Amino acid sequence: MILNFKDFKPSPIRDVYAPDFEITNNRAQIRSKASNGYYAGKLEYTQVIECTSQTKSCTIDIPYKKTGTPTRLCAFIQFVDKEEKRIQTDYLNNDGEKLHIRLDIPMDCIRLTLVLMFGCTGEGSVEFSAPALEFTPTKPHRTAHIATAFIERKGNEQDNFNQVLELIDEAGNAADKPDVICFTESVYDLRCANKIYISEDSPQVKAVCESARKNSIYVLFTTHEKDAQDYYYNTAFLISDKGEIVGRYRKCQLTMSEYLSGIVPGDELPVFETPFGKIGILICWDQWFYEASRILASKGAEIIFWLTRGFHEERLITRARDNGVYYVTSHPRPQNCCIIQPATGNTIVRGGEEPHGYVSAEIDLDDRPVSEYKSMGRNGGNDKEVFLNERRTDLYDC
Repeated sequence: MILNFKDFKPSPIRDVYAPDFEITNNRAQIRSKASNGYYAGKLEYTQVIECTSQTKSCTIDIPYKKTGTPTRLCAFIQFVDKEEKRIQTDYLNNDGEKLHIRLDIPMDCIRLTLVLMFGCTGEGSVEFSAPALEFTPTKPHRTAHIATAFIERKGNEQDNFNQVLELIDEAGNAADKPDVICFTESVYDLRCANKIYISEDSPQVKAVCESARKNSIYVLFTTHEKDAQDYYYNTAFLISDKGEIVGRYRKCQLTMSEYLSGIVPGDELPVFETPFGKIGILICWDQWFYEASRILASKGAEIIFWLTRGFHEERLITRARDNGVYYVTSHPRPQNCCIIQPATGNTIVRGGEEPHGYVSAEIDLDDRPVSEYKSMGRNGGNDKEVFLNERRTDLYDC
């Protein structure tokens, strides 16, 4: 159903910095009154929900346009039980053009409240188009089965390559076959005396593509790449279960030794849409710089794959918790191959003592990673959306 803005209650956060409101049935604008000072206000809508034994979901979409640089532009939804106790809060996702969310309604909820917030230092405005609110039966959660691989380091590229193909076959023929298997940084020339540069159309990359197709599995294959212009990169190829290269990430944050060896840094932090969720990829030194993880999360990444020869577990846990995303690391040492849960930083699975193999786990992409305390207190929202929505983007640009 399309909500009528006439049913929303407009109010300033404080009278002393009240903004202007302009409201019609299908449009609402909040704007500051001058080019200096602080202005803040909200629009609030309440919907009674029939409390039944059957769990339901709700979907909300709110298109918007903004001017200026608001310090606060967000929407959140709160669920209340019959004792008037708040039992859950969630921020809507914000893709820059639309606020949206789909989530399960808590079982004991009798009422939901939708709040649209605006705050601006100086001149600015936001114009919301009519929100759409739909109630639907609960859908099964989206899950992803992730495998992270490690190989025995023998210092020979052919041996490395053979192990990669063996592990793709092993994962592809497993009873609990994973959706994707990822390999550590530059696995092709791991521990070789010199870097070995191969191209996208090399026999090696084609062979990995064929193995991915044969086993119907996604593969993150890593190598030192030489492109058509003879430029060198540290690259991860995302190969689909159809055997096609559907993504490529080139390491952006190079070490000084890589610069001095002639490697060129990548210039993009892409997020890839896959059947097992939205993923981002980082390679080794990238992860030491927190901006990279935050940018991937802000672009919608649900899982970040960290393919690395170095390891620092505290940073790994921090990146997962700070950004509300699953972190998957692939490393030459099996004990450093692990999958980290967002809210707690707990390790879901970790490699053991075997020098060659993979470990895997199924993760819930629709889980609400919630740590105990945040700015709205207990039950105060999904970690990822809290952190992204409460950033002061007028102060920093990542």
